[in-house]
Amino acid sequence: MLKNLDRLNGVVLGNIVGQLVYCSLGYCTWWGYLGICIALFVWVTGTLYMYYNSVKYGVVGCLLAAFGSAAFLQGCTDDFSNPAHAYYSIVECVVAIFIVLGVDAVISSDRSSDLAYATYLDFWQTFRGAVEGVLDPKLHTKKSDHAALMGKVALCKMLIPEAIDEPRWWRNSWRKFAYADGITCVTKLRLALKTMEESISETGRSETRLQKITAFDETVWASIDDQRQLSTCELQAAVDTASKADRKPKKKKQKPRLSRMLPLIL
Repeated sequence: MLKNLDRLNGVVLGNIVGQLVYCSLGYCTWWGYLGICIALFVWVTGTLYMYYNSVKYGVVGCLLAAFGSAAFLQGCTDDFSNPAHAYYSIVECVVAIFIVLGVDAVISSDRSSDLAYATYLDFWQTFRGAVEGVLDPKLHTKKSDHAALMGKVALCKMLIPEAIDEPRWWRNSWRKFAYADGITCVTKLRLALKTMEESISETGRSETRLQKITAFDETVWASIDDQRQLSTCELQAAVDTASKADRKPKKKKQKPRLSRMLPLIL
């Protein structure tokens, strides 16, 4: 419904603005040619900027650029007294849009809320399969298609305004806040799943790295133990040397005898 209304706005506004500019500047003179060129440049630049930079009004910008520029480039003339051509072109476009609205209303059996629920459930089923593959020790971890998961989340976000604006009739109102919280949750869970898969290698590289790290740790601790034993032996040798030095008898100083001192005295 919203897309069809955007199409209607784009077609009608593009034709009306294009016809107004053409009636004002479409004369076969030099200033008419210059005015059409400037108007075409400004119109196409603005509408294409809207198309490439706005998600909500992208369809309207594309249709404005197409139908407006088509009205600019009808060719110069000096007779603007008969507006029947512009009138009939606008009527034809409006009738075409209403036909599209009728066909969509008849063919499309699913409501926007049902599509939003189905897309959300599909994401959870895909996410559950990916998590089971990560947690199963008998299987090698296979990375999920995160682009597809992001596409499902984006589709859920796109269906929110349509589900809010659809007529509910006898049904309960759409729980937009709960659905928005669910989308925030699945966005964080997708990022967590990607982190888990990046931390686990498909070919067992993580196990090899763990073994290498374990072997390196064992080597380091062995060298530390050797250094400790060596230091203990050196300390024990130093203690033994010191104890031996302490055990050696000290030489006593001999006192001079009196017989030897008498000649010196005399």
